[in-house]
Amino acid sequence: MAGPVAAAKPVPQERVDYQDLHANIEKFLAKDLFFIGAHPKSGTTWLQVMLNAHPEISCSGEGHFINRFAPLLETAVKTHNQLIARKNGSIFREFKPFPLLGQHEFTYLVASAISLMMMRATDFQRARVIGEKTPDNVLHFAQLAAIFPNAKFLHVLRDGRDCVVSTWFHNLRVNPEETQRRYQTMHDFITFMAKSWSSYVDRGLRFQAAYPQRCLTVRYEDMVANPRDAMRAVFQFLSVDVSLAVLRRCVEAGKFETMSGGRQPGEENRASFLRQGMPENWRQHLTSEDNKAFLDIAGNVMTRVGYKS
Repeated sequence: MAGPVAAAKPVPQERVDYQDLHANIEKFLAKDLFFIGAHPKSGTTWLQVMLNAHPEISCSGEGHFINRFAPLLETAVKTHNQLIARKNGSIFREFKPFPLLGQHEFTYLVASAISLMMMRATDFQRARVIGEKTPDNVLHFAQLAAIFPNAKFLHVLRDGRDCVVSTWFHNLRVNPEETQRRYQTMHDFITFMAKSWSSYVDRGLRFQAAYPQRCLTVRYEDMVANPRDAMRAVFQFLSVDVSLAVLRRCVEAGKFETMSGGRQPGEENRASFLRQGMPENWRQHLTSEDNKAFLDIAGNVMTRVGYKS
């Protein structure tokens, strides 16, 4: 005899027009898609703002599809499969077993969820090119490329030492107690960051080497020094309008003064997400000992991407 059934939470009764939903997903998948990834605090938000100002592009962030959602969904699928397999092997032995969710179904569920959320997060009906920015995407470009075989990828690169400084002050701003519990000083943070930055950048470079037509590396320092040329290269890669008027519009949207509410680049505000907006800020915060500690770990990758010691 079956035991008592635990009370389940009520299933939402919202009516869904699946035909309309599937039609919109088809429209979405017919667009040119792209994903942005980088080591955190490399300038992905800045790039997103400039991309989103382009009349043909709609770019959102951050969905955390592959790094957060997909593992949770995988756990749910495994748990469900274990339940079905247990039922198939015990209660319903004499009957045709109910099928388990396989890799094909799992990939479909992930792709559908990404599509649905990008549709909600972007102006996909208007725009021809649709993008999403989650820094950790760079660790999962290969998975995203398999799910969306026509998608393109933008890898943002920034001097790892500036990532150290920017991430340190960001963490102090959003979670000071936890940051200082784990790392008493910025120097204590360097070993972790050097390993993290090297891993992220190496993954991005490997993907670009494997798929050179599908991935473009965008350097933060180039966006600062000559944002018009940097964005022209990005827009050419995405096959959108590169006219001077559009470039001016997008660069204007991404100006530090515009985004920060009036501050000039280099004018620091540690309470803001946009702290100071200038490259080589590490020289004001890292000692020669700090720099050596970073380069001892990340020096090979720094050399590969052309950053000087």
